[in-house]
Amino acid sequence: MKARVILRADGNSEIGIGHLVRSIALLGMLKDDFKCVFATRFLNPFIENEIESNGGELYKLNETSNFHYNEFLSFIKPNDIVVLDNYFFNTEYQKEIKYRGCTLFCIDDIHDKHYVSDAVINHAPGISANQFSVENYTKLYLGMDYALLRKEFFNVTPRNRSSLTKVLLCMGGADSFNITSKLIPILQKYSTIEKIDIIIGSSYIHKNSLNQTIKNSPIEIKIFSNLSAKEMVDIMQANDFAILPASTVCLEALAVGIPFIVGYTVDNQKELYQTLTRLNKIPGVGDFTNCDSFPLEELGLLNKNFKPLSSKNLISIFKNYTG
Repeated sequence: MKARVILRADGNSEIGIGHLVRSIALLGMLKDDFKCVFATRFLNPFIENEIESNGGELYKLNETSNFHYNEFLSFIKPNDIVVLDNYFFNTEYQKEIKYRGCTLFCIDDIHDKHYVSDAVINHAPGISANQFSVENYTKLYLGMDYALLRKEFFNVTPRNRSSLTKVLLCMGGADSFNITSKLIPILQKYSTIEKIDIIIGSSYIHKNSLNQTIKNSPIEIKIFSNLSAKEMVDIMQANDFAILPASTVCLEALAVGIPFIVGYTVDNQKELYQTLTRLNKIPGVGDFTNCDSFPLEELGLLNKNFKPLSSKNLISIFKNYTG
C-alpha cells in the first residue's frame, strides 16, 4: 500500500496562489509513488482541475478563518506525510501534527518561525542553513536543486533571442493590488516594444479595470488566463523578455531561459528579490507600486537559465521518510 501524503495549502485573491502552484507542482512529482490528498479551503474550477489532473484527491476544508485548523488535525492519521505551505502554520501547530504521529514537511518562504518539522524545503537560490531556526533532527533542503516546479519546466531548451519587442507581463495569479494595470502605460512608453502578453490567474478580480486600461492601446496586447504549465512554458518561449514579481514564476522563467526584470509587491517577496538581483544579476525595479520605468538596457539577451536536477530529487527524499 502506498504511503499517504497530505498537501495542505490555500490560495485566493487575498492570499495569492503561489502556495497552491508550488504545492501542486510537488503533488505532480509524488503522485505515482504515493497516495496524494490535497487539502485546501478555497476552490474554483481551475484550481480543482489542477489538483485532480495532477493526480491528487481533493479534501475541501471549511473556509471559516479558524475552524479549518482543527478540521485538518481530525483528518490526518498516524504515519501520514503532511506537507504544510502557508505562513499561518506556526510552531505550535507543527507540534500538533507531529503529536499525531505524522512525518511533517514545511515549505518555507520567509523562515520567520521555529521549525519542529522533520524537513523544510525552500527553493530560493542563495538560501543558507544559518537563516533557519530548527530542531537538531530537522533536515533542510535548500536552493534550486529542490525547485518546486511542474514537470513541464524541467529540461527546457531556451531559444535564442536577439530583440526586446515582445514582453510578457505576469504579476501572479491574484495580483490583488492590480499592478498589471499600473505597469501597462509604462511599457507603452518604449518605442521598441510592439506587443504585450499579459497573464492573469483564476483569482484575478480586476478584469474590468484591466480591459479599460488596454482599450485604446497603441500596441498589441493579449490577455491569457488560467494557463496550464505547458502553456506557461510556451508563452515564455514566445516572448523576448518578461516583467515578473519575485516569486516562483521567476524560477520558472530561469528554467525556461527567458530574460526578465523583477520587482516585488509584498514584503515576503523582498528576500528573493534581493537574491535574484544580487546573486543572479537580474535587473530589478524594487517595489512595483513605485515603478515608473524599466531598465531595459540591463537586460542581457543571453539566456539566464538553470537546470533543475529533476523531480526525482524530491521524490527520493520523500521515499526516505516512508521507512
